[in-house]
Amino acid sequence: MRKMKMRKMKMRKMKMRI
Repeated sequence: MRKMKMRKMKMRKMKMRI
């Protein structure tokens, strides 16, 4: 669960950056 949350947060940060 923690890994999934970290992955989602990373994807969200990458999307916001793009």
